[in-house]
Amino acid sequence: MTEIRGSQYAPFTSATEEQNPGPEDPHPSPFPPSGRGDRGPRSHRDPITGHAGRGAKLTFRLRSLQGKNRAVRGRGPSKRISRWYAARRARVDPPGIMGCTSVGRPHRRPVRGRGGDASSQGSRASPVSDSMAQLHEFLDGLLREGNVVFRSRPGPAEGPSAEVTALLAEAYETHRLDVAGPAIPFDAGVACEAAEVVRQACWAMVNQGDRVEDLAARVAMRRTPGGPSQHLSADLLLRYLPGVHRRARASGPDDPLVGMLAEVLRRWPLSGVLAGLEEPPLTPTNLGGHPGLLMLYAERYAARGRPAWEPERAGKDYLELVRQAAGRGASPEGGGGDGRQRG
Repeated sequence: MTEIRGSQYAPFTSATEEQNPGPEDPHPSPFPPSGRGDRGPRSHRDPITGHAGRGAKLTFRLRSLQGKNRAVRGRGPSKRISRWYAARRARVDPPGIMGCTSVGRPHRRPVRGRGGDASSQGSRASPVSDSMAQLHEFLDGLLREGNVVFRSRPGPAEGPSAEVTALLAEAYETHRLDVAGPAIPFDAGVACEAAEVVRQACWAMVNQGDRVEDLAARVAMRRTPGGPSQHLSADLLLRYLPGVHRRARASGPDDPLVGMLAEVLRRWPLSGVLAGLEEPPLTPTNLGGHPGLLMLYAERYAARGRPAWEPERAGKDYLELVRQAAGRGASPEGGGGDGRQRG
């Protein structure tokens, strides 16, 4: 077993390299060198170890939103700021990919029924049920443990199952606690589609054998943002995309995956503002006029936004509250987002 560990700012290293470390690179690449240009068809190799074979298990470790990457306010809000905002403790720092481990062939195998009876309880699962089981396993590891596990190429999910919907609804109940104001209902369809986009994006980041046209069909949101329910339900999963986008861009700026993820993030601004993109959003940032979403967007923009993503209309009032709370006052020319976390 070859174990490769790394962090968001350090390259992947093997156990041997850890015993004999070389000079530290102040700006290391988060991925080993790889030619990721046109994504043409290639032989199937483990993208981490380079060994040929099929069914490699890949584990991404993602930073938990419950950890110390939570945004820290500087001096706290002034007395003039309303009580509901003073009580806010929004988490504006998105999860980031911390490392990857390849442990070879998968250990899970379809169990045949005794005597070869296909109708028995242990018969081989259907492709649809197997695909939904893979999606459920992906989401369970991501949302509960902060891990992303691939045992094989993820197949397309043919509609959400009851188990997947229940898992997303449970995570949404916790996620929406960060949003003040009127309660926002859960949109299961949008959340399930966003979950599939994130899963395919994570797979594409470590597997360079997909054709561009095939990848574009999988890494795209067919639905468009409408009211607050769609924005927040999609953000439950799309908030992970900025970290995937930065990793893909660091690995190869010309990789088509970079542009595809940027397109999704620009159409869903509540999550896209976390990516620090220079291009403006393709969807208005009023977020259905919900006060809690406008405040959350303003906090995220103040932490890592770019001038082109500055809030519109009523959102500017919330941005001013955020700046007052952080002790920044009015922003200098060029927008308040400087891409740095609050400290």
